[in-house]
Amino acid sequence: MRSFITFGVFTLGLLTLFACRKEAGVIETIFGVTKIDRSISTDYDIVEFSVVTENICFAIGQDNDFFKIFKTTDGGITWNELNNPSLSSQWDLEIQSIVFFDENNGVVVLKNKAYRTYDGGQSWTIVGTSDYTGNNYVNEFMFAGKTESNELVLAESNGNAWYDNHIFTSPASGTTYNLITHFDHNGDDYDYGSYSNGKLHYITRNFNFWEGRIYAYDFNLGTMETLHVNGAKPMDVKFANGRTVLARESGKINFHNGTSQEWNVDAYNFHSEDYFSIELIDDFYIAVANKSITTNYSGIWEEALTNKGTGHTENFMKVQKIDTKSVYISGEDGLFIKATFK
Repeated sequence: MRSFITFGVFTLGLLTLFACRKEAGVIETIFGVTKIDRSISTDYDIVEFSVVTENICFAIGQDNDFFKIFKTTDGGITWNELNNPSLSSQWDLEIQSIVFFDENNGVVVLKNKAYRTYDGGQSWTIVGTSDYTGNNYVNEFMFAGKTESNELVLAESNGNAWYDNHIFTSPASGTTYNLITHFDHNGDDYDYGSYSNGKLHYITRNFNFWEGRIYAYDFNLGTMETLHVNGAKPMDVKFANGRTVLARESGKINFHNGTSQEWNVDAYNFHSEDYFSIELIDDFYIAVANKSITTNYSGIWEEALTNKGTGHTENFMKVQKIDTKSVYISGEDGLFIKATFK
């Protein structure tokens, strides 16, 4: 681990990258990066995925109102298509999250419904929206993630303003659910969640986010924090080292240190592409957008992995940590790559 973490543009020269079928063979970049294909043979966009180990990963591809679930056990060399959960309707399909705890046990959230598998995606069971609390109807889920102890975190975003939102946990292979907390709806229609380092964040992607709230539940303290956001819509959020970091539309990344309601500028208008996903790897961040992979690996933010300075041609969608040196990155048309920082 390096002894510093600063925010602000970067120069990367120590990166090994595997898998990018858009650029065949081994490509040397301005940073000495190589690219080797690990993509999925599909024209579906890989909008969400879940890393279990370096070799085991599950991914969801989407093409309008259709979706496919894929699995690899050899680090992306080969991918197999799994059975889909049976949805009552795929019209206006929204894929919200996927999480797997091992090769067999996992959850996907589609159109505000959660589906659970105990056999590696051969069969799926819908998580019932029964009266878990004794006094509040549980209506719709919007996020499934996992804690540091490999437990399921299941977050509700209730479409009915008369009822509270609820947060549950469950063992990785469990069938029972433990209510952690519930909180007022407040008229906010949250459609995206993110869990990192003991905090679950609720954010909204589905309207013009000029002013709004982010709810952050701290599992360690048992408290709910409200963060106020103005301007560009937040698309992803991570919490680490006492800071909440937002990846936003229009090329903006901001951080919040928890001591005030002010958001500090970390990377501002480095480019104008909308960020979709951000991840902390050891003590640096990597964020992805259309045709952009950005990181503060050396302490300043800058474009990474460009092919001899000409920029990317791919549209990236998601980044997720494998270990303290590596990430997987997904994108349109089955794109899937592995990046390892030495």
